[in-house]
Amino acid sequence: MGASVPILLAAIALQDEQGTTIGYLGIASNISALKTAQARLLQKDRELSTFFENALDMHCISDSGGVISTVNKAFQATLGYSVAELKAIPFLHLIHPDEQKWVYQNRLQSILQQPVRNQINRMRCKDGTYRIIEWNAIAIDEVVYGSAHDITERQQTEQDLRSLSQRLQLATQAAGQGIWESNLETDSLIWDDRMWALHGLEPGRPDWSFKSYLNLIYPDDLAAFLAQSHLSQSGIRSGT
Repeated sequence: MGASVPILLAAIALQDEQGTTIGYLGIASNISALKTAQARLLQKDRELSTFFENALDMHCISDSGGVISTVNKAFQATLGYSVAELKAIPFLHLIHPDEQKWVYQNRLQSILQQPVRNQINRMRCKDGTYRIIEWNAIAIDEVVYGSAHDITERQQTEQDLRSLSQRLQLATQAAGQGIWESNLETDSLIWDDRMWALHGLEPGRPDWSFKSYLNLIYPDDLAAFLAQSHLSQSGIRSGT
């Protein structure tokens, strides 16, 4: 038995002068190529839909006025709204009130001409809290495609590190201590301002390295310093 081939048939009735059907005229076309193209297009559409819906980043589609038409699961999960609720909220209204005017004037008004890149804003969740969201958007034929991710925890971690650094700096200043950092692979040495002041040197010397520092040490103390440095780098402390 031969292979099946999709055929498109079309026919028209032939009539005489009295309107009586006397025959038919038909054409037939092999539409195998068309069917193959349709199947491939359908597969690509399924792949894109799967990617959009299940992506870890937040994705949404809206018109040029900010009316949302489509969002993915991550967008819903991050802000806590359903699809129906998000469709009823203009995108701008999700932005913190203190930031809405700036975002509208500097981002949304020109979005049809210029993509938005790495914009960071507070966005309102359904429970009234705010998440810090970094988002990108581009408009194609007056349809806006947006992608975003939640950086709330990252921002908090960075803030905690800045606070810790400031407290450490205040503590070392109060104690008259300096802070230094070295990279053994590159032989680079980084000093804070207090370290430069303790050694009576102008800060910011180019190519400052551990070897450069060794030249400052009194020759009679160099051997003991190197021994102690080796022990410290090995995680060992001497008894003295």
